[in-house]
Amino acid sequence: MLMVQMDANLGDILQQMSLHRSSCVLVVENQQLVGILTERDVVRAVAKKLAIETLPISALMSRQVITLAESEADNLFAVIEQFRRYGIRHLPILNADHQVIEVATLESVRQKLQPSDLLRMRRVQEVMQTQVVCADRAMSVEQLAQLMATHSISCVVIVDEPVTQSVSLLAPRSVSAKFPVGIVTERDIVQSRSLHLNLAKIAAAELMSAPLFPIRASDTLWQAHQDMQSHHIRRLVVMGADEELVGIVTQTDILKTLDPLELSEVIQSLRRLVHQRDQEIEQGHRQRQQIEKALATMTAETTALQRENAALVQQNAKLEQKLRDVQMTERTTTRCDIKDSSDRFRLRRLHRVIYEVQGSLSNINMAMQMTEIMLRQFGVLRKLSASIAPYFKVIQEECQQSIQLLNEVDAPIDATERSLQDDSHLI
Repeated sequence: MLMVQMDANLGDILQQMSLHRSSCVLVVENQQLVGILTERDVVRAVAKKLAIETLPISALMSRQVITLAESEADNLFAVIEQFRRYGIRHLPILNADHQVIEVATLESVRQKLQPSDLLRMRRVQEVMQTQVVCADRAMSVEQLAQLMATHSISCVVIVDEPVTQSVSLLAPRSVSAKFPVGIVTERDIVQSRSLHLNLAKIAAAELMSAPLFPIRASDTLWQAHQDMQSHHIRRLVVMGADEELVGIVTQTDILKTLDPLELSEVIQSLRRLVHQRDQEIEQGHRQRQQIEKALATMTAETTALQRENAALVQQNAKLEQKLRDVQMTERTTTRCDIKDSSDRFRLRRLHRVIYEVQGSLSNINMAMQMTEIMLRQFGVLRKLSASIAPYFKVIQEECQQSIQLLNEVDAPIDATERSLQDDSHLI
């Protein structure tokens, strides 16, 4: 970057530009940019036949200098936009104090663009020429030169005559399709002319370059560039699925894609693509958050269900234990019912026996009393009173004691029977 003062000699400035291979000179005053002198300005002065060495630099320099702030210089898109908008090739970059720190040029921008990345993003079909001038094998080289001059082109593709029938039933070729077999360039014609050959009598088939190095329309420009580099050629014929001619791509076509001024549309497309991708990423982020929330909710619900399931399992275990207890109680109750029934039967039978024995003893007691009365009436007891009466008395007392004992036994038996009946009613 060359910087000079307003009073600098223009002759010295031109020498400096030549020595440093600089395409511009910045004019400053008190460290502030006041003008710029470019190669184009010098060329215009030469065209006007001006005495450049005698003129002051203020006579040639441009005072309306387009600049860019340092804070925006890292944005390559902003630099390219300035080139495109104002049609300039030099863009001074200023710091916060409005001092020049560097000059952005087309070349510096090209270096920062990383052409390999740009070429990988674009396809051959985007830049290839579909209107291709063709000729058959029999056409003379002189005629080929006339075609090139007429159409202002640098090459002619040599093709076979169009086929009139299908080569394959699965992939029939169009009647209008052309199938390239070689190519003739300006360099081929120049070399032939340098050999003093009669170009009117030389057929295209004799001069053409063959075989071709074809490429597909779907291939990247980077692949096309690599093929040109490896084969040392400047053109590639673009072929279709049936090896038919669909276009041609040249080194010039590829170089145009690397010109920052030609990239504005590509950059805008990339901006839109980046914006779209950002929106997709943001949408994906929101969807991820929603999924995470839904997952958290499902996890909480699952945890709650697990707790409820555990509680149900515990409750089920308790119910099963209660069921076993009820079944055990039922079996116990059944056994008790059977035992109670047997006990009641035995008690009723014992009660009946006691009742019968009581009846018999009462009858015996009554018979003894009657016997005593009868014996007294007949006077038998008076004579034997001293010897028999005690026996009657003992028998009566024994009967009374037996009856009383039976009553004492019968009372608890009767109470027990009533208790069993009450329990059976409760069950």
